[in-house]
Amino acid sequence: MYLKALEVCNFKSFKGEVTVPLDRGFTAITGPNGSGKSNCGDAVQFVLGPRSNKVIRAQNSKDLIFNGGKNNKPARSCSVTLVFANPKLSNGRRRLPIDLEEVRLSRTVRLTKANNVVTQYLLDGVESTQKSFHRLLGAANARPDGYNIVLQGDVTNLAKMTSKERRKVLDGVAGVTSYDDEIRKADKQRNQVEGYIERIGRLEEEQKGRLKDLKKEKDLAIKVRDLVTELTDSRIISYQAKYASQKSEIAYQVNEQSRYITESNDLKEEVRQGSKVLLGLEDQIGELQKEIDALMGGDTNGLQQQIQNLQVTIATNGDLIRDAEEKDVEDKLELQELFDSLKEAKVSLTAFAESLSSARTDLESAKTAFQEAEQEEADVSKLLESSGESTAQLSRNLSKATEKVELCRKAMADAQSEVDRTAAQAEVIEEQLVTAQEAAEEARMAFEELELKGEEFGGVDPEKDRVKLATELHASHNAESKLAEESQLVENRLRETERKLISARNEMESRTGAKGLAGGSAAVIAARDRGELRGIIGTIAELCAPKDSSHEDALSAAIGGGMTSVVVENDEVAANAIKWL
Repeated sequence: MYLKALEVCNFKSFKGEVTVPLDRGFTAITGPNGSGKSNCGDAVQFVLGPRSNKVIRAQNSKDLIFNGGKNNKPARSCSVTLVFANPKLSNGRRRLPIDLEEVRLSRTVRLTKANNVVTQYLLDGVESTQKSFHRLLGAANARPDGYNIVLQGDVTNLAKMTSKERRKVLDGVAGVTSYDDEIRKADKQRNQVEGYIERIGRLEEEQKGRLKDLKKEKDLAIKVRDLVTELTDSRIISYQAKYASQKSEIAYQVNEQSRYITESNDLKEEVRQGSKVLLGLEDQIGELQKEIDALMGGDTNGLQQQIQNLQVTIATNGDLIRDAEEKDVEDKLELQELFDSLKEAKVSLTAFAESLSSARTDLESAKTAFQEAEQEEADVSKLLESSGESTAQLSRNLSKATEKVELCRKAMADAQSEVDRTAAQAEVIEEQLVTAQEAAEEARMAFEELELKGEEFGGVDPEKDRVKLATELHASHNAESKLAEESQLVENRLRETERKLISARNEMESRTGAKGLAGGSAAVIAARDRGELRGIIGTIAELCAPKDSSHEDALSAAIGGGMTSVVVENDEVAANAIKWL
């Protein structure tokens, strides 16, 4: 690999596009003063990224752009491209980890309308970063901050250095310093992670207490909800009963009203007919009176008596008519009372509807309180479970870890039960063994006694008793060995269960410790999700989440504590977030 060409455009003293070819065997750039020899070296350092603009003899980035001189117009941008030849080596690999014969590294500086400087890096025409350049060249052992480029005064400074300073320079050239820096960064990140784990532990203890209170509040809210539901159902049943009773009463009163109105209309019709009949009778009476006067010649006592009787009858009929009218008035009053009762029933129905609406409102309030309690409990669980990934993934991971812990606990409980059961069996068998040993001892003593008697009496049967006792003794030894094997098997199962439980606990602790967010980061992300903070983009863990979940551990180890860093839109958003905390 070597630098094949240098392409500059409006860089310092170079006007327009200039290409400097650097073929193999090229050793030096010569020319008169002011021709741009040093600017070629400055151009190389410009692309690689100097630590300061003073290294390339410029006060700021604007001084790198061609100023036009005396006769030309100043440029608004400049660019430099380094063209590296990247041939294949004898082993088939390339020094630069890009499968191309030529690799182009470009850097452009331009001025905006407000004369602000904007820098852009391009790798083979694709937008890139300075760190990408450094990583690419570092793979070829050509770091821009090393001694690949020897500036004026570097040799003199190297000669004047002490042995320790010179050793540091050699370590930097050999790449040892970068490893030392990585070790220091790893130690610092480890200390940060340990601090995070300790803070997470304290936060977990606090949140566990809060979670217990929330569970109590949740149980109380559930109880209140059930009571409100029961009260509402009772009120509804009571109101429905009252409503049905009043509705039946109203229907009865309406039927009575209709009957009274019909009877009143019939009586009115009878009164009208009676009035007509009365008028006709009065006319007939007048005609008869005239005929009687003409026939009787003035003697009308008997007829007068009949007339009086008729008048009494008429008066009686008039009284009946007035009674009917009074009854009609009473019917109207009763009808009005029925209408008033109907209105009261409607008012009661309206009150019942309002009470029902109030009961429903109370029920909704209870449901809202219950949902808020559940939400708060979920928030607390999220704070306990929060890691660099999205909240939903963290909840699932913690649920899985909890399920594993529960399974391990269940397995340990089963193993403990098995141990207890086996221990009980071992005790029973041990008692049986003791009994068998006692029986064997008694049999041995009986055998000895029988042997003595046999020797005394000279019998031949004791040999059979000896064989029987030996068989029993052998069976007792076999039972004892079997019990010892079963006890060893139970102990092995108990140790295996304890190892599984310890492994599950370590896995849970490693998950919660490696992926847990700091308290401040978790609070800021939670506030963003609730809409309390604007402009929060997310954490590094959220933005850099790999597509392949198997790369999560590698990414966490590489970035370390930076996974919990929060990315915001601007400084004002950061200030608001700090103030909110």
